[in-house]
Amino acid sequence: MLLHHYKAGFTLVELLIILAILGIITSFAVPSYTGFMTENRLSNQNTTLMLDFIYARGEAATRGNRVTVCQSSDGASCNSAGWGAGRIIFVDNGTAGSIDGSDEILRVSASIASQDSMSSNKADTYIAYKPSGVPSNNLVITTCKSGYKGAKVTIYPSGRIVKDTAGACS
Repeated sequence: MLLHHYKAGFTLVELLIILAILGIITSFAVPSYTGFMTENRLSNQNTTLMLDFIYARGEAATRGNRVTVCQSSDGASCNSAGWGAGRIIFVDNGTAGSIDGSDEILRVSASIASQDSMSSNKADTYIAYKPSGVPSNNLVITTCKSGYKGAKVTIYPSGRIVKDTAGACS
């Protein structure tokens, strides 16, 4: 009786064909994955911005005092660096929109990714929430990267805060 011995495995040619097919499939997946990651980063940065405003509004109601969110590039003082440079949330006992001696800093938010931009429809550098939850002004802030869909946060005069897509960025 003859026994046949079969060798299991792949030949070198079969492995090269599989690698070529995987390379082709990956070349289609990577560009869409990059776009997905960029739009996800923009959305996350906008979510952080929205949560800062929600937190400030809640703290104003809880503490029965004015709470302000201001632009800050250094995390210690309010300035006009832009909403994407970073933000400070503080109990604003003194001059509105400025950190004074009696003010308590509640939270400091970091700047957004350097390749992204954050712009608003007004030149306001801070928003102060009254204990009733009403903001000092209304505002639309958009987070963008050229060539991608942006995200925006809208603060209405009633205090309502809404996050939405902003369409294509230029």
